[in-house]
Amino acid sequence: MKALNVWIVLVAFLLAGCAGTRTGQGQAVEIERLKVLDWDSDSFYSRYGNYFLYEFPQIRFEVVPLKQVYASGSPPEQEQELARLVASEKPDLMFLNRMQYQTLQANGDLFPLKSLLGDRVFESLHKGVFELLKFYGGDELYGVAASMNSSFLFYNRDLFDRYGIRLPDDQMDWEQFAWLAMRFPAGRTLGLYSPSPEPSSFLTNIGVSEGLSYLSPDKSKVTMNTDGWAEFAELLKSLYAGKTVNAWETPYSRENHPFLNGEAAMTFGDYGFYRLLEERNLPFAWGVMPLPGSDRTRSAIDLEQVVSVYKDSEKAETAAKLIEYMTGEKMTRMLERTKASLSASLHASAAADAAHPFHFLYGRNANLDAIASYMNVSEMPDAFNAEFSAFYEDTIRKIVQDQVGVRDGLAEIEKFGNALIANIPEPALDAGVRP
Repeated sequence: MKALNVWIVLVAFLLAGCAGTRTGQGQAVEIERLKVLDWDSDSFYSRYGNYFLYEFPQIRFEVVPLKQVYASGSPPEQEQELARLVASEKPDLMFLNRMQYQTLQANGDLFPLKSLLGDRVFESLHKGVFELLKFYGGDELYGVAASMNSSFLFYNRDLFDRYGIRLPDDQMDWEQFAWLAMRFPAGRTLGLYSPSPEPSSFLTNIGVSEGLSYLSPDKSKVTMNTDGWAEFAELLKSLYAGKTVNAWETPYSRENHPFLNGEAAMTFGDYGFYRLLEERNLPFAWGVMPLPGSDRTRSAIDLEQVVSVYKDSEKAETAAKLIEYMTGEKMTRMLERTKASLSASLHASAAADAAHPFHFLYGRNANLDAIASYMNVSEMPDAFNAEFSAFYEDTIRKIVQDQVGVRDGLAEIEKFGNALIANIPEPALDAGVRP
């Protein structure tokens, strides 16, 4: 008898799936089908789709897998393939990373969402995320960020206690941070483990976070030999000279990571690194805080996933309804429990709970100057970036090894970069194309 009941339920379910669902009063509900662009079907259903099916049982989804775009080809070819896929499939709802979002927005493939969603959904977003969406959209809103990421400073509480050194705080600028790191005894404990140990990358990240840029907004001039860049280059030189930071020649991995092994007092990492620390049963206490900096109102926030609607979607209103649901309090809290990503919604518990380790991030703006600086460089021809980066990297190494003076080295970088710019064909420089 039990088997028969199960069979009846199964048949009823299958019939409902074929003919449409019915309400308790026996009224038919039309099935609505939406085409969704996501990495693959598993990714969509595990993260969002199953929640949607529960809340909107009348909707069915066809998933167009994004991963096919990245099976082969160079980045420019992949961008072209993405545009072709979207034009061919015309997905109603699209789950994109920041680069994909920028590509499709630049191509004019996205629907402006303000008219569909109104103010309420956007007002529920982290203010830095809202700023970024408008920045990338040229003051228009073509997507809603489901999640975000940022860089943070992680520290080993036990090592600070062992050496009697005060814990870092969120009021430190980069100079105070450097002197704090240098208090740890060289040869016994690294004051700082940098996951990107190349000193040129380190210098760029510090400088750009403080509003410096080596490339002018019109991409016509390289400027490095300034007091600002020199100050941070001197700071970097002190860190490497005192063996406070790991040498760039030393290979490290997740399996041989000085911070994870309890051998480094501080390190940089993103939300994924935070999750890794939580998952591991580490034998020491640790904490997380904002990166150092002189401006404590901004952080290096980035969009991890953006949800957009195709410009010609006939199901735009239904797609908008799903976006509104997924950014609402109910689904935000459900997704937050999975700890898969850092929510971009102000409905997240981290926004309301002052004791949450990432509460500080929800009161900060995005560092738009830094984003603009990195975008400016990325728009330069590949040939320029390759040659300039190699010379820049080599010269900064010489500076930190005291083989060349700080101002002399920065002057050489500036001279080399401007000579490269002078040889770039004008159309390539104007368009930021890859020759």
